[in-house]
Amino acid sequence: MPPISLRGHHLYGLRHFNPDDFIANESNICYGRSYLDNAKVIYEKLLADPNQEIIATNNPDLLCQICPYLLESRCIQQGSEHEIYVKESDEYFLSLLGYKIGDKIIVRNILKRTSKAF
Repeated sequence: MPPISLRGHHLYGLRHFNPDDFIANESNICYGRSYLDNAKVIYEKLLADPNQEIIATNNPDLLCQICPYLLESRCIQQGSEHEIYVKESDEYFLSLLGYKIGDKIIVRNILKRTSKAF
């Protein structure tokens, strides 16, 4: 499979995403079932191939495409300037793992680093 671009904060979810727990948290219910189902499919595909390459990004990715808060390639979850916060979160999560925007990362390496960092 060709490389997949994922936002930095979505790399955290690769190890920790649980659709049942996510939807049970009332603050997340607003994402909707289609978003959760999409995330589950993407994460399951990535976990099934530990050699899959991911490109770290701070732009909307495959998970974002179904998010109800994506408007004109920007996250507006908490207002029109929320994308700035999300980009900062992407860079923060990547830095915790020792990566930066644009890095090409193998899934198994993300799993190793997330188990140590979180």
